[in-house]
Amino acid sequence: MQRINRIIFSLVFSVTLSSCNNSDKKDEQQLSKVISLLVKEFSVPLPPLPKMIEDSLVFEQIAEVIDSLKNIKMTVAIYPVIKNLEVGEKERKVIINNEVLKNIIERSHNKIVLADTVLLKNSKDWKEYDLLYRFTNLEFNSTRDSCKIYFGVSRSALWGQAYVVYLERKKDNWEITETVKKEKW
Repeated sequence: MQRINRIIFSLVFSVTLSSCNNSDKKDEQQLSKVISLLVKEFSVPLPPLPKMIEDSLVFEQIAEVIDSLKNIKMTVAIYPVIKNLEVGEKERKVIINNEVLKNIIERSHNKIVLADTVLLKNSKDWKEYDLLYRFTNLEFNSTRDSCKIYFGVSRSALWGQAYVVYLERKKDNWEITETVKKEKW
C-alpha cells in the first residue's frame, strides 16, 4: 500500500512539475513578445534640428522626416528584465534570461543590449545607449489574454517618461489597447 502511495505521489509530483515548467516557458515567450512590441512602438529617434538658412529656421516636410526616422537603428538597452509573476505575489526576482533576451533581439529592428549598471551610476548622460528601458512584471488577467505592464524609457538619466500599458492578445499577437503616461524625469 505504501509503495502504491509513493508511486502515485511521485507521478502527481512529476506531472505538476512538468506543467509548471511549461507554464514558465509560455510566460517567458509572452514576456519576450510584449517587450519586443513595446521596444518597437516606443523606440523613436529624435527628429533632426531645423535647418538655418540666413536668419530663418526651415523645417523639412513631415513625411520625409518620418520616413527617414523609421530607417534609423538605435542602440536600446534593457535593464532590468523582471520575471513576470502572478498578480498578488509580493516578491519579485530580477532575471536576465538569455532565452527571453534572444527572442527580443530576434524580433527587434534596433540593436538590443543589456544595460551596464556601473556605467549608469557613474554618468548622468551615456553615449553607449540611445534609449534605456526599465520594465516591471507583467500582470495577467485570469484567462491570460490581456495584461498590464509598467515601464520607463530614458534618453539619459535626466530625461525619461514612465508608462502604464494595457495589452490584449489576439491570435497569439499582442496589441496595445491603452497607454497611460505617468511621471516624467
